[in-house]
Amino acid sequence: MKVRLAQEVGDDLAFELHVRFIRDILNTLRAVNAETIIVGTGSTGKGPPGIFGKSIRLVQRGHNFGERLHNAFADVFYRGFDRAALIGIECPGLRADYIRQALGELGNHDAVIGPDRDGGYGLLALHGRSLRAEFFEDIPWGTARVFVETVGKIEDALLELSILDQMERVNGVEDLVRLAGEGGSPAIITRQFLEQHREKLMENI
Repeated sequence: MKVRLAQEVGDDLAFELHVRFIRDILNTLRAVNAETIIVGTGSTGKGPPGIFGKSIRLVQRGHNFGERLHNAFADVFYRGFDRAALIGIECPGLRADYIRQALGELGNHDAVIGPDRDGGYGLLALHGRSLRAEFFEDIPWGTARVFVETVGKIEDALLELSILDQMERVNGVEDLVRLAGEGGSPAIITRQFLEQHREKLMENI
């Protein structure tokens, strides 16, 4: 779960929100012509029961966040896929067209990144041949330097990079407020949950 969000609304409510994030993202992915692979924590990688259906599920590997991201790509490519887009679960409002654009950009780029408003990124797409461990090493995760540092490492590797338009991620309560007001957002399940728990969430603002 997003640590900052859990600190602001409490672990239980944050967990319930993340379950809704996942459901919204999976609904969006059904409109994308691509295999959905879940890379999760725990001994099985299955996550909350009854969510992922028949999607391929892999277990996260690594001693830190950067290693887990790198290994997620490596494990997918090991299964025979030649390109992949990694998406964080804190992007319930992500649109299918955005994901299609990212995968399409890999047609003439080595890497594609989707920046967020806080200086991080919510999507990173790579070819198997483009994956480098250094893209995830010595990154100040959770800071406003994540995007800049990652872009610098990709460019240092002399790879062709496509930077997409800024995407929206839920990092804290203020992002939940914004999401709740987006009538056209695909985050239908999350927005319904926010409406049902409006009073409890407002206590944390």
